[in-house]
Amino acid sequence: MNLEKYLKLYTPITLANMEEVKLMKRFDTKYIMNVAGLPDILKAAASSYNVLEIGDKRISRYLTCYYDTDTLHMYQMHHNGRLNRYKIRKRTYMDSDLHFLEVKRKSNKGKTLKKRKPLDEVPLLTDKSARFIEDCSPYCEKELIEKLTITYSRITLVNIKTKERVTIDTNLSFSDNEKSFITPSIVIIEIKKKKRADTTVFCSLLKEHKIYPFRISKYCIGLLLLYKKKIKYNRFKEKIRKLEEISHGHIAAI
Repeated sequence: MNLEKYLKLYTPITLANMEEVKLMKRFDTKYIMNVAGLPDILKAAASSYNVLEIGDKRISRYLTCYYDTDTLHMYQMHHNGRLNRYKIRKRTYMDSDLHFLEVKRKSNKGKTLKKRKPLDEVPLLTDKSARFIEDCSPYCEKELIEKLTITYSRITLVNIKTKERVTIDTNLSFSDNEKSFITPSIVIIEIKKKKRADTTVFCSLLKEHKIYPFRISKYCIGLLLLYKKKIKYNRFKEKIRKLEEISHGHIAAI
């Protein structure tokens, strides 16, 4: 689906403008939907949001590598509903060739706390990266293994009046060294706000379209698709059913 034409309705902003809404400490609310319903929502939100434009592009390509222990400790923490849990990842902005090492923590109050460090080179395992990981998390660089790579296209919207950022991820692909899965009809939306209680235009639009908050992790989805027969997933069965329902079965191995 060509979404660029709907993004022409928005006023563009640059990365420099994004400094005001970095929201490294924030509350996140996630939603999933079928891509077929996205144009109506994008059209309705255009008067209340700006769109991030890099170069002449309003849809950016991302590549994210997730790291975990050999026993998938971070995944297990998420599966078991534990707070004060972490994700460690390397993110590449493919259109600008920028690389960051990121550590995300979900606090016991449900708040997302993110720290990141620019990477001069693509490899993660350097002395500086090791110190960053150990300073920002309970994990040691030596115990981490690259478990999953995700690529996707992202639209970033910024509220004109308040500190709110909306990311819209499409064309998701999940892979390891052996196999890959694509979810062409799934859209993952994340609303990032300074205060949990804030109700925004985008929240209201999603509710009008009967799209409600849905706790989901791209990392966990990817592991489920790739390793479903090897890992514990009892608490995620409902999420798998929901993904299959929304995608109309269009989740495929490639």
